[in-house]
Amino acid sequence: MYIKEVTYTDFNDKEKTEKVYFNLTKSEIIKLQASVDGGLAEAIDKIQEGGDPYKIVPLFDKILLAAYGQKSADGSRFIKNAALTEEFSQTAAYDAIFSELMMNREAATEFFTSVIPAEMRSQVREELAKKELE
Repeated sequence: MYIKEVTYTDFNDKEKTEKVYFNLTKSEIIKLQASVDGGLAEAIDKIQEGGDPYKIVPLFDKILLAAYGQKSADGSRFIKNAALTEEFSQTAAYDAIFSELMMNREAATEFFTSVIPAEMRSQVREELAKKELE
């Protein structure tokens, strides 16, 4: 689970800071992989090779919204549903996080490696390091 503390100005022009929760399970990652031709890594590679960085926007948005949820009070569930996702997508917190991920490569790398299960992180970090060396 990744907890992102975000500061933003709400629609009443008041500055707020809140914690926003993100997590992807193994099954959710498999579904995301299957939703993109060749899987996520290949799709990102193709976008980067194509030279059009804006093509990555819908993919980042899909992953960000898929990872969003609310932790139950007892910590036994991470609640996700269409209503919560839509509600989050309409907030200034979403706008602040999405903008940061799109403008800051390090923030995006931290986000994407932190929302996946702990046992998958080292493998993903190794793959990212290899790509940076190429």
